[in-house]
Amino acid sequence: AATFASPPVIRSLIDAGAPVDVKAPCGVMGCWNEGGCRSAKVENVAAILEARPELASKKDMKGSYGLTYALLAPKHVQVDLVRLFLSKMSGDKATLKEQLNKRDLFGFNASQFLAMNPDIDPKVFELLAEAGADLEAPVKFGLPIRMMFSFMSFLARFGSLEANALKRDPFSHMGKKTVPLVMAERGNTQMVKKYLEVAQINPDAIRDKKGVSPVDK
Repeated sequence: AATFASPPVIRSLIDAGAPVDVKAPCGVMGCWNEGGCRSAKVENVAAILEARPELASKKDMKGSYGLTYALLAPKHVQVDLVRLFLSKMSGDKATLKEQLNKRDLFGFNASQFLAMNPDIDPKVFELLAEAGADLEAPVKFGLPIRMMFSFMSFLARFGSLEANALKRDPFSHMGKKTVPLVMAERGNTQMVKKYLEVAQINPDAIRDKKGVSPVDK
């Protein structure tokens, strides 16, 4: 319903007792959240959060908040969705800051999810910074992803996987890098300067191992 229906249908379903949860059988994130955000149905997500505002501050099975999919939504609705989730999350500024910077099971927080979207609206940087997100936090993988890359490296070493496969995967060399560097490597170069401006980060302070800064890429 969140993906294909309309707010009146959403409200009717909720009034009738339809379950709305962040843990859904279709995946690690509630279907209403992923479906509504990815299909750009801001009005549907708004209807759900209006009826169940506590969902905005609940974690899904991988330990991340509903804001996650707002950051991965199509560019033309990102600002509206981010504002919506931020307005429904904890009214306590300190708690909101903690939620935005909390890493999930895979090691990602709000700023890291930005790095995974090649089509980000620069205004989102400002919204997150104003809300307390740490835009200088380094990329840090959680245990599941570290184990996956270790396994892939093992296969590459013993010939079961092409050695250059890891190089083709952008995530294989993200660890311990800052979000601007990752964004540059994933083709978000036009967004990097805006990110650095909002985060007040000196490009010279975050050069990669080869001495290249994000604005040089």
